[in-house]
Amino acid sequence: CLVRAGDQNEARERVDRALRSLEIEVDAARWSVVVGDLALPGLGWSRPERDRWLANIDTIVHCGAVVSWLAPYSSIKKTNVGGTRALLEIAQGEHPKVFHHVSTISTTTPDGDENSLFSEEQALRSSPYGLSKWVAEGLVREASRNGLLARVYRPAMVAPHTRRGVGNTQ
Repeated sequence: CLVRAGDQNEARERVDRALRSLEIEVDAARWSVVVGDLALPGLGWSRPERDRWLANIDTIVHCGAVVSWLAPYSSIKKTNVGGTRALLEIAQGEHPKVFHHVSTISTTTPDGDENSLFSEEQALRSSPYGLSKWVAEGLVREASRNGLLARVYRPAMVAPHTRRGVGNTQ
């Protein structure tokens, strides 16, 4: 799990805190943290760090983003577009990975499906968040056309757990 943090301990504590707040019980042996930042070039990793982490994975699930309906495009582009670009470069590297990209329904019309997409003109008229995800989806689709096994998912709403009723308050 890629986490913005100062070190491994802080990253682990952030994930632990999030899991507890959502009442999710997961065996700690089943996951680990990777300190990094989607807004930094190469996720802020050195080459040895990158190689060490990537040797142990075969799939990337990318659902990190700045989700804001008020922020200007310039403030979310590094994370939402640059982070996607960095992860795609990793996925297409020496040891290709399967790439799953969680996007948003804000990249297409209300009657659209997973294959439809705003035109460039429509995307430019949408919210800065929607535009950033539209551009990121374009990068994923291009990588897919170039041979990467990649999928795009567009959840309409991320809601609280159906049994526990616990959701992300942020």
